[in-house]
Amino acid sequence: MAQQSPGASRRKTILVVDDEPGMRALFSFMLGAKGYGVHTAGSGQEALQSVQGSPYDLVFLDVRMPYMDGLEILRALKQIRPNVPVIMMTGYAVEQLLNDAMREGAKGYLRKPFTIEELMNSIEGTLATGHSSC
Repeated sequence: MAQQSPGASRRKTILVVDDEPGMRALFSFMLGAKGYGVHTAGSGQEALQSVQGSPYDLVFLDVRMPYMDGLEILRALKQIRPNVPVIMMTGYAVEQLLNDAMREGAKGYLRKPFTIEELMNSIEGTLATGHSSC
């Protein structure tokens, strides 16, 4: 039986949290094509249930969400999985929310619309640094 080499680890899984179905579908298509396992959530409650049930290597989280905003979701998510890296996403001018999210443990953010190159660079950069020990 062949053993896995250190570089042949399990497929990385990413959770995408966005209330826009088109954005979730776009992430699923793009990241799935790059070999990532992609799960999506359309609300904060759905995201928190997903995180309780499964570990993720990375979470993309929209700042503007109904019922719970991205910062509230980030705080709750970090209570469940403190070491999961989170990249915030926004299409709005929400500097204070982004600054608060970074203080609360987000690893970075993307401004919508973003390019595939920006998306992939954010994933590769975040996953290459490993998980923080917050």
